[in-house]
Amino acid sequence: MPENILNLHVGKMIQLQRISPEKHDRFTVMLIGSLPGQGIIVTTPVVRKKVQLIQEGVRFAVRLLHGSKVLGFVVTVTHSSSKPYPHLHMSYPKEIESLAIRNAERVSTNLPALVRNVRYGDDENAWQPVLVKDLSMTGARLESIEPLGRTGEQLVMKLDIEVCGEPEQLTLVTEICNRAAISDRLDREQTRYACGVSYLKIDRTQEVLLNSCVLQLKAGDQ
Repeated sequence: MPENILNLHVGKMIQLQRISPEKHDRFTVMLIGSLPGQGIIVTTPVVRKKVQLIQEGVRFAVRLLHGSKVLGFVVTVTHSSSKPYPHLHMSYPKEIESLAIRNAERVSTNLPALVRNVRYGDDENAWQPVLVKDLSMTGARLESIEPLGRTGEQLVMKLDIEVCGEPEQLTLVTEICNRAAISDRLDREQTRYACGVSYLKIDRTQEVLLNSCVLQLKAGDQ
């Protein structure tokens, strides 16, 4: 059922995992074109600003978020080109596996981030460090040393991620949905604060970056 891939948009973030006894490295690349039944074209993987050498014949397991599903299939690199920019031609999938996920399905993580309550100005001292304990396409759970605000207040969250081998900063406006104190039974001075937030005002660029981040985290859990 290769028709499942026909509705993918150029700019979609895709995860590649090399199929090889020696290497199992993962890359995040961008879909830049496709021809149904013939092939797909993606950017060549970049790691630490260095374009990776990918030879023809290399096989990859592909995963991508598509609406409320994670699609998976296997492709083979049919052509590797550096002109006019580095890109790969890959075979069109013969079979596609589809796993339905809930839009709000959360992926466990431990990512550092910075958060600012909007009632404070954009001042260096207004930003608080937090840990993102889980993440989804609709919200996140944060833990911090100090309270972040009251239910209903808005927070700006800055999260550093990597997309296509390049660092990106994802900035999201969120709203506090719930909050709680987490006590340490052995040391009450180690109390932490948790809050659940939902995203507000997500644009297309933020959605692409968030998609890529959630996909990488989900693949890392498997």
